[in-house]
Amino acid sequence: PSYKYYAQHERPKLKEADLILFCGGGLIKFHQQNFHYYLDDITRLAQETGADVVFNAVGVEGYSARNPECILLKKAINRPCVKMITCRDDYASLVRDYKVNPDVIMKPSCDPAFWAAETYQASWEGRQSGVIGLNVIRPNIFKEYMYRINGAEFYQLYHDLAQKIVSLGYRAEFFCNGTPQDKRFIEQLYQKHPDLQDMRDVSVFEPENATALVHRIAQYERFMAVRLHASIVGTVMGIPNVSLVWNKKQPLFGEQVGLPENYLLKADFNADTICERLFAARSYQMDEAYKQTVFDNLKYMIEHFGRR
Repeated sequence: PSYKYYAQHERPKLKEADLILFCGGGLIKFHQQNFHYYLDDITRLAQETGADVVFNAVGVEGYSARNPECILLKKAINRPCVKMITCRDDYASLVRDYKVNPDVIMKPSCDPAFWAAETYQASWEGRQSGVIGLNVIRPNIFKEYMYRINGAEFYQLYHDLAQKIVSLGYRAEFFCNGTPQDKRFIEQLYQKHPDLQDMRDVSVFEPENATALVHRIAQYERFMAVRLHASIVGTVMGIPNVSLVWNKKQPLFGEQVGLPENYLLKADFNADTICERLFAARSYQMDEAYKQTVFDNLKYMIEHFGRR
């Protein structure tokens, strides 16, 4: 919602809260989406009303000591009303760069998407499917977060990947996470490379909802991810996959699950290297204790805070 809508319709509800709980999301960031303004206002309000504020399994995206918006964000999450923050990705930055208030409890957490299989009642069905998924993303997202890539070369890469996979005796399927921009990429890919329409072993999947996406990923024998949560969902279900990196959260996740080699940087964006790494990719063996952290932390928050 817009800030105006929040101020008129949502903010008044917070005045009655004893505990304000943020669940998941890449909230601790200032480059995109303006969450820092909301967090500043909400924690100021909580300080006035006496409510406790906690963050569970949130993401941290960047830090800059010179950026006034980052400074605002840092101040917001260090107010005395903030009691606990658990982080699903860049925990080191949270503790090193953001923490000022020594009383705030900080702990690492798994991403809530570790529970995708249970949430959507899905399991890996594609061990012998012969279908390789190719996750798509809008090309300009790379320059927004890490580095510039050539748009024409990026479309060519997907064309080459499909051809390579088919030549190896598999079927290739382009799929997106459902955002309009990513759907548009598939449309433009076929416009730029119309020969894809004549390749009977190449298909397209555009999910109607999250359930459809998770179940489709579960049918791939292997897949290339670009969206982080496509990678997480597939990884926690044990599906071998590699990712094209556009955000530092991706290699951080790779380190968390012990599969850093599955995350490819710009220099490796070619069909031969991607396929070589994809067909060599290992499956993740679930760490059940780590998987439980998102619930253990939540239980602690509810039991210990918000009781004024």
